[in-house]
Amino acid sequence: MQARSTLALILLILTLLMTACAGQTAPQAASKGRPAEAPAQQPPAPAGEADALGSENPALAQASIERKIIRDVSLSLRVKDTAAAADQIAVIAAAAGGYVSSTNLHEGSDRQLQGTITIRVDATRLDDAIKQIKALSMEVLAEQSNTHDVTEEYVDLQARLENLQRTEKELQALLTEIRQNTRRAEDVLAVYRELTQIRGEIEQVQGRINYLDNLANLATVTITLSPPEAIVQDPSWSPSGTAQRAVSTLISGLQGIISAAIFLVIAALPLLVIMLLPLLLLVWLIRRWRSGRVLRPAE
Repeated sequence: MQARSTLALILLILTLLMTACAGQTAPQAASKGRPAEAPAQQPPAPAGEADALGSENPALAQASIERKIIRDVSLSLRVKDTAAAADQIAVIAAAAGGYVSSTNLHEGSDRQLQGTITIRVDATRLDDAIKQIKALSMEVLAEQSNTHDVTEEYVDLQARLENLQRTEKELQALLTEIRQNTRRAEDVLAVYRELTQIRGEIEQVQGRINYLDNLANLATVTITLSPPEAIVQDPSWSPSGTAQRAVSTLISGLQGIISAAIFLVIAALPLLVIMLLPLLLLVWLIRRWRSGRVLRPAE
């Protein structure tokens, strides 16, 4: 008799778990198993949203849901006063229903303050906050905006949470029944283990839902603040130093010219004379020979 009751209990637990698993895949199985039907009794959704949701998940096209969009914006600004701009950005974030997530300011090589500040603001006030932040800058160096639609994941998580909560209630009822009727320790422990596992899965799913809610409700804005470009002047420059270098260059040039002339007179000129003597002698002999030939016919 005890073996039969234990077997029946195990079968009941397996049935509950299979029901929870089947509930998670029911929307997808229904969309694949039956032909598509037009939701005649439901008001049509906007064209853009219906097409986008229908292409990703047919079940979403028939459900009236709130889209979950995660928005991230990155700005690179040139500002006159980095510290003052960071303080004003914090005020803008608070006014937009948000807060400063992180701040990293430091001095650069030019001894000017620069860095980044990350804020979270209400997604519905993001555009106004961006305009106010841009107004603080001298120049917008770069801007980038990213959006991520997590609506499908959010709907799937909610459906899974409902199935897990339903299974949790059924296990709680079963546990109460066992305690009142059989009071077998092994039966109570078996149901309690399954109940503990279901509750752990509920916490994980609920945590993911809360995380997506936070990302969708509060947009993230990362601002890079850069100071004005400093005019770098060589501290070693001076008019007197430049004049001294010019005089030194002139003297070096004159020394080079004089050295070349001395080298030409002492070394190059004698060599040139020695090289030209044979040539001059040859020219003299040729002229003498020609003049002798001209005089003989005249005699």
